[in-house]
Amino acid sequence: MLSGKRKAGYSTCPKDICNELNGSNLADLPNTPNTRIRGVGPYSLIKFRIADSGNKRGQSGGFRVYALTNITTEEIILLLVYPKNGKKKIESITDAYEKELVKEFIRERDQGLLVKLDLQHDLAAIEETQPIFRG
Repeated sequence: MLSGKRKAGYSTCPKDICNELNGSNLADLPNTPNTRIRGVGPYSLIKFRIADSGNKRGQSGGFRVYALTNITTEEIILLLVYPKNGKKKIESITDAYEKELVKEFIRERDQGLLVKLDLQHDLAAIEETQPIFRG
């Protein structure tokens, strides 16, 4: 999920994501300007920024997050998290890649490979989770 190693300066990412989303109203996320990309069945595909508490650049120097939200089930599914700066940065994501992220989610959901965590109760487990490295 995260395109980088914690050793490369992304150690605060899981906690930053949890802090940003904990207590957020999921119904408001897709309606934030420049956030909602498209509807995908019962989900909204969204993209948003999260500041990296490990640097002082604010959101512009932080992480980009692609996620699916389902306000009916109050779920947010993280599809991709990547830094905007640094060695593992990604400049932009194509429409084709966005579609592939959604297809991959559907495949993994149907195969029972997803892990469900509660932001309010599982923060320690989330912080300990090793990111999936994509090359």
